[in-house]
Amino acid sequence: MCAQTRDINMLIVWRFLQGFAGAGGSVLSRSIARDKYQGTLLTQFFALLMTVNGIAPVLSPVLGGYVITAFDWRILFWTMAAIGGVLLVMSLAILRETRPATAAHAARQQRGQPVLKNRRFLRFCLIQAFMMAGLFSYIGSSSFVMQSEYGMSAMQFSLLFGLNGIGLIIAAMIFSRLARRFSAESLLRGGLTLAVSCAAIMLLFAWLHLPVLALVGLFFTVSLMSGISTVAGAEAMSAVDAAQSGTASALMGTLMFVFGGIAAPLAGLGGETMLKMSLAMAISYLLALLLGLSKPRDAR
Repeated sequence: MCAQTRDINMLIVWRFLQGFAGAGGSVLSRSIARDKYQGTLLTQFFALLMTVNGIAPVLSPVLGGYVITAFDWRILFWTMAAIGGVLLVMSLAILRETRPATAAHAARQQRGQPVLKNRRFLRFCLIQAFMMAGLFSYIGSSSFVMQSEYGMSAMQFSLLFGLNGIGLIIAAMIFSRLARRFSAESLLRGGLTLAVSCAAIMLLFAWLHLPVLALVGLFFTVSLMSGISTVAGAEAMSAVDAAQSGTASALMGTLMFVFGGIAAPLAGLGGETMLKMSLAMAISYLLALLLGLSKPRDAR
């Protein structure tokens, strides 16, 4: 419908419905993981999940930019429709019910209230949300910063975007392997400390007008997001009962995109610059670190 409409108001309506329906996949993926996996296996699954979630918003604008230069803008929506159709067929053919009947009965009895009272879950959830805020600060400002302030061409910016995408994959894989040897708290605190340090170094280089070194700091700052979110997401879902996995997953996704949606425009207030983008990312990561350093509370 988006590809066929000729009215901007209807396009907005259809896009809203598209996003509303698409959110189901994000919620269900985390909920299914909680039903099927525990401990290190859950962390490994979240590493794969966060790789996709981290890569998609980084690479999609780049790929979309190439498509729209060669075809009409409507081809973007036809492409999304084709991808959605393939996913629908695969879901119908492969996916099976993963939640036990006992968990479904318990969910009807509890109605989701324990999730909002679960401080351990909310702590990990907010850590992930602040990390997402840092990532969206980068996504929302980087195209203007790199092409206006750094003078990069569209191709050079695309390569930089792709390089950061590779960093996201590597970090998620590293953290999933480290989860076999170290506790989640150790990984979170160590990873967050390193992320804040990289963000502070990037901020310093941006302030000193050292562009190359600032880009190096940016690579590590962005990459660490996926590794930390892998651990935080897995621990958040582990902190709730299987009966509450759907509610917990929905709340997690909501907070991630609300924080990201707020951070992106704030990072560009008064014009996008490397210094402002670095500051927004550093603040987001610092808030996540403060939560990470806070004393963990019992899940129940």
